[in-house]
Amino acid sequence: MPKSRPKTEPSTQFEQHVAPNAPTPDEVARMTKQIENMPTSYFNHARIAAGYLDVRIFFGEQTVSPTGQVSFTEKLCIVMAPEFAHMFLALLGSQLMGFEAIFGKFRAIPQPNAVQKFSEKQKQQPKQ
Repeated sequence: MPKSRPKTEPSTQFEQHVAPNAPTPDEVARMTKQIENMPTSYFNHARIAAGYLDVRIFFGEQTVSPTGQVSFTEKLCIVMAPEFAHMFLALLGSQLMGFEAIFGKFRAIPQPNAVQKFSEKQKQQPKQ
């Protein structure tokens, strides 16, 4: 039986969603098993569709053709209950805050059409 967490005030907006009797991260790690040969994929695109009963997150890859045409290829869809999506947001947010504390602020999010503008600049540069 997991030990209950000590009663403290949440230090981040994400910690306020943790149940008081939830297992600690170390306890979760000990209880977690992984399948052999777990598939791993790279994604740089996500699209979310939410309804009353579930949240769907479509993961994919954004690519740019040599002519500067941007396309998205969705490769995986994860479906979850809205309540779990809320818990997942808290967990992901907490992890990203820790990442930022160690490595510094995240890079700025590119403006719309930044890829096309970059591609056009590349075309204008003289070839060596």
